Formats: sequence, structure tokens, C-alpha cells
Amino acid sequence: MVLYKELMSEQKTSKISVVIPCYNEQCNIARCLDALKSQSVQPFEVIIVDNNCIDKTVKIALSYQGVRVLKEVTQGLVTARNTGLNAAKGEIIARIDADTIPAEDWIAKITETMSDDRVQAVTGTGYFYDAPCKRLVKTTRNIFAVWLNKLVLGHHMLWGSNMAIRTTAWQAIKDECCIMADIMEDLDIAAHINKRFGKKAVTYRAKIRADISARRAMVTLKNNWLYLKMWPRTMALHNYQRRVLIWPAIGVLLALVGAGSKIARFYNAEQDRMIFSLKQWRDNPLYDRLNP
Repeated sequence: MVLYKELMSEQKTSKISVVIPCYNEQCNIARCLDALKSQSVQPFEVIIVDNNCIDKTVKIALSYQGVRVLKEVTQGLVTARNTGLNAAKGEIIARIDADTIPAEDWIAKITETMSDDRVQAVTGTGYFYDAPCKRLVKTTRNIFAVWLNKLVLGHHMLWGSNMAIRTTAWQAIKDECCIMADIMEDLDIAAHINKRFGKKAVTYRAKIRADISARRAMVTLKNNWLYLKMWPRTMALHNYQRRVLIWPAIGVLLALVGAGSKIARFYNAEQDRMIFSLKQWRDNPLYDRLNP
């Protein structure tokens, strides 16, 4: 059993709550919680939201001292997210996914950035730890995820796998956020913060690093299309006028991801190298669903 020996100690120097929505994440949650345990600045609390897990996710999470598990029976990332955000007691709420591996200074860098009172929410970047060509893939992701979004939106976007928001900001916008399953919920939060607090309220810091899995891209072309079309749909919901620029970007991304996901099947994450064999191809199949 791995214990959070210092998580809830009197030596806490940060009032940051970490919220992790989970649906059947037994293969990922321990690695995520271990990364939080190794933070140079410990979180104030860690909240796991059990969104009807039927595997060992909850059992694993409860083996970590100081981790609080909440149940959300209404299926969906938005409802699970809201349950966690509403229950958080810290002054800042950091949000990650169960497959996120934050860098050791992740909380420290969030704390540093949020010391600026003008910043209401922040997001960062990171590598795909289970994909080849990590630097190239990270750069490509940032072109689309960070800078294209900034051009179209006029402000930065947030990413649910690596973001933080002031509790006061969440309280101000939570009743306005859209409860829909077919939108990018993190983009929706960014849009509402922008409307309420202004363009500089949402910011991006490359130094806030949290690596993530490439599994969301390692799905069928149809599932990638279903995910990506939520991008302009969310922008239309908030009447972003430049959203037309997103459609050619989606075409490029589908081509890149379609080819990249096939190449990535030859990548062995444990050995961190390409293995061009039929066995490796079969052992690293495409996922059959989008993970929350």
C-alpha cells in the first residue's frame, strides 16, 4: 500500500485542491497519484470523482491516505467535473485527468502563476508519454491546441488534463457553464471566464508541465472526428466569429492523427522505442472508445 504520508500534514504550503474525474481508470490512477505524491509543493487535497467505475479505480485511490473519493452517478465528464469542483475546499482548484502525470514542480508553478491576481485560470502543456517523437508531437499539439485557439478565440483555451482555476472564479461561472455532452467542456469554461473576467484572465504557461497519454488520439478515425467536431460547435455556442478557421485545421489534424496513430502502434512505451513487428502492432491496438 502506498501512503500519502505528507498530503494532509500541517506543513501544507498550498491551498490547491486537485480534482480528478474517473471512469474505469485502474490502469492509470496509481501513476497519477504517485506523481502528485512526489510534488515539491503538496496539494491541499486530492479529490477523485468516481463516475460509476466498475473496475478497481476506487480501491486503488482509497489506498492513498488523504485522497477523498466522491461518487457521481450521473454519467458524463461535465457532471463528474462539477461534483469535484463544487466539493473542493482549496483557494485554487487544479484539474487533471487520471492518465495525467504532472511534473514535480507542477503545483509550485501553478502557485507561482496564480500569485498574479489578474489570472483567474491557467493551463499548461506536456508531452505524450506513450507516443514516439515526443518533442515533435508536443510542438505540433501546441501549434493547434495553444496558438491556433488563441488566434481564433482571442484568449487562451484551457485543457482539462492540465489546468487550474480560482475557486472564486468557478463559483462565479459555475451556473453559467453549459451542461452538454457534445462540447469541449474545458473550452466552455475558458469562454465563460473570458466573458466574466476579460481576456487576460485565462493564461497559458509552458512551464506548467503535465504529461498525458496519447490514447485520445489512438482511436478510430470516426471517433477522432466525433471529438474534433465538438471544437467548432463549442465556439459556435459562444459566437466566436473566427471559428471558420478551425475546419481546415480539423482536416489537417485528422490526416496527421490518422497516419500518426498507425505509426504509433509500433511504439513500445515501456522500452521507449519503435518495434516494427506484427506482434507489437497487435499488442498496441486502437482504443474502441473515447476516454473521459
